[in-house]
Amino acid sequence: MKKWTALILVFFVGMFLVACGGSLETVSSYDSSEDTAYFAPTEELEPPAEVDSQITETLMEVGYTVDQATEIQKILNTVGVTSIVIDNYTGEAQSGLNSVVCYPNGLEDENRRFYFTTDDGQLFYAGFSDEDLYDSAAGGFLKSYEDVYVPETKVTIDVFTTLQGMADEAVRGCLKYPDSAHFDEFSWSVGRSDNVYKILGKVSAENSFSVSDEVYFAVWFTEGEEGFSIDAITLDGVRVK
Repeated sequence: MKKWTALILVFFVGMFLVACGGSLETVSSYDSSEDTAYFAPTEELEPPAEVDSQITETLMEVGYTVDQATEIQKILNTVGVTSIVIDNYTGEAQSGLNSVVCYPNGLEDENRRFYFTTDDGQLFYAGFSDEDLYDSAAGGFLKSYEDVYVPETKVTIDVFTTLQGMADEAVRGCLKYPDSAHFDEFSWSVGRSDNVYKILGKVSAENSFSVSDEVYFAVWFTEGEEGFSIDAITLDGVRVK
């Protein structure tokens, strides 16, 4: 019944576009000049391993919680969807039925649009046109399950809060004037691939000229038996740890 409800919602979906924000990281050339707010490394470091956070970040921007977004990402990854650009949706993310229409895996053709439907934030159906990929009423995964390795992506609120605190302290340690730091509470996002986590955000801090400088950061973590450890830090795209 939910599947047919989802199909009806998609049929009557509005044409309003939902803009999908880009990654918080920005690419910049290696720069150790005095006008930065952080201590630049003395030598250029290798870029850290990438952890995908695009789907989670996109879903959180349209209203899903971090728990809901990371669980949806896990299901989409299982059926072979590794990135999405949202075209439109019919309801609210966290309450009631919401059908989300999007372009998967970098595809731009309208006839390749992918859609999934959630009920109170929980995904129960996903598919391309008349091809069912996931249906909770039919046992869950229907296609691509055996062909795609699915790393664990779910991030709980408790883990998210822990990583935020660790990232706050670590980033402050890279700033020239840590007492001037102000973290943008609306810019945090997170990604996970098994025991590797990546958290992103934005901080404002004074540089050597006492001018406030906005810095985009990312912090990589590994989860071990004794908890989380920090593997790498980038500031404005430059690896500093």
